[in-house]
Amino acid sequence: LQITRVTHTRESDPDNIIVDLTFNSVEGRTYTIHATDDLSLPLDDWLEIEDGFEAANGATSSTYSVNFNLNGIPLVDKYFFAVSEN
Repeated sequence: LQITRVTHTRESDPDNIIVDLTFNSVEGRTYTIHATDDLSLPLDDWLEIEDGFEAANGATSSTYSVNFNLNGIPLVDKYFFAVSEN
């Protein structure tokens, strides 16, 4: 499991960031998305954004969009993401 592409856009009204995480996936499986601004924390202490994201049908990769405002993520300079298979 690997994040293969990260793209982001910054919206100005309201101030927000959208990050698209593309990762290798297997149809029929689900994934958990975590985020943090502190890499010294163990994964269990990261913010769990999604715990049942379903892989894309008929594809070998999936894309999950992280909306900072909707997910309650502060707009800081650096943020880190991890994807794990359930």
